Amino acid sequence: MKAKKVLSLALAAIFAFAAIAGAADDYNRTDPANVSCTNCPKCPLANIPCPGTVTIPGPQGTSTTVTESAFPFDFDGTPAVAGGFGAYGYCAGYNQADDPTRNCKFIFDLCSCDQACQLVPGQRMGIQIYIKTAGVYFADPTMTTVNFGIWQDVNSLCANTADKEPAVTVMQPAPYYIGATSGNRISGDFAIDKEEIAETGSEIRNFGLIKYYRTFSETLYNSKGKFESAVSNEGLPLGGALTTSVPVANRVVALQSEYETDYVITKNDAGGQCKLWIDIPAMRVDPSVPKGTVIQIQVRLLFNRLVSGVCPECEPPDVCDCTIDVGVVCCDVTVDPTTGEFCMYFPYMVQGIELSAGWASGLAITSRNTLPDDARLTFTMTDSAGNVATYINNDVNKIWTSMVENIMPNFTGATLVPGAVSLKVSSNYSMDGYSFLTNGTGMVGTLARGCNANQCAP
Repeated sequence: MKAKKVLSLALAAIFAFAAIAGAADDYNRTDPANVSCTNCPKCPLANIPCPGTVTIPGPQGTSTTVTESAFPFDFDGTPAVAGGFGAYGYCAGYNQADDPTRNCKFIFDLCSCDQACQLVPGQRMGIQIYIKTAGVYFADPTMTTVNFGIWQDVNSLCANTADKEPAVTVMQPAPYYIGATSGNRISGDFAIDKEEIAETGSEIRNFGLIKYYRTFSETLYNSKGKFESAVSNEGLPLGGALTTSVPVANRVVALQSEYETDYVITKNDAGGQCKLWIDIPAMRVDPSVPKGTVIQIQVRLLFNRLVSGVCPECEPPDVCDCTIDVGVVCCDVTVDPTTGEFCMYFPYMVQGIELSAGWASGLAITSRNTLPDDARLTFTMTDSAGNVATYINNDVNKIWTSMVENIMPNFTGATLVPGAVSLKVSSNYSMDGYSFLTNGTGMVGTLARGCNANQCAP
């Protein structure tokens, strides 16, 4: 009986591998452009704390320089639990006290992979997470595995209560099985394969033991025409508060699960469920990272890994990955919560009175970093009567300047009353700005404010 079962399991595994390889059309990486990783709607891109120095003004022109420490931030902290955001999360305005409706979850749609959600019992599924932004590192040394859950849709994951706060959603335990001979996890149905199982239990699904690494590399094609990625230089995340640079030994940018303890698909995972809610470990920012930098992570699922044989590195695993933004460096960088873009605000300018009153306003906007290829500025102007007009400028320079009168013909949506106006400027890059008011002989100017209260320009 056992021999038949072993043969059956072997044939099933061979068939499963052939089916998946065929679905991938002999290409071992699903095109990331076709892979869907989503987030709950109420999770706008937010700012995260950074270590740094602050100068506090004192009496009679004195000042004190204080070094502020920063804790790690957790992209998917639980908003329904006090402390889910805050000191171990995002900056003011995005934490539990300021925004109780915020709800962040990394959701991987396995059905968008070439495997098309064909989870085969007995198949191993590993994980690799890489922080793509330089100077950002993993920060939880106690996290030795990555938990995940499986759902059919995202509605229950992102559901709200009657008062619009996130419903408390937790990952549900699932059965696991330990092989009587191998001592490792196996797939099975306890009622059928009882003699093959030494132990059964229940726990939240996880990818088994993970290790952290300081080096990550990718090769689009190796000598056999296969895509592959590699991790090396094992390290340990740095937890706790930070005021200085992260030590070299703790600069871990990638994690990867160990094949022997990878998650093994069971019969309980079947039934078309292919939305994976994956717990993203906490991260921290080195003080060297420029303000306004958007933090990106890449999450990659690993299938059909070979860890032994003549040349396991010649046959990289089938992979499916996607990239998602998780935060913006630092707290005094403003991101518009409605659009997820950088945002700054000019409370007083004038338009439409240059010819009659002699007063006019000018504007200067400077990029903090290299301009993206699709750089744009969105201007939203509000007049004294509450009328709102907008203008999108796709012709942007690193240092962009204009008199307000010269760009007024481009605004649409309303006819503005001549005179005082306020101006909000949104962009898809980090910026700073300056406005001035002049009558041709004298001039006064002001720096931009952040769109959020008590914040500087982005």
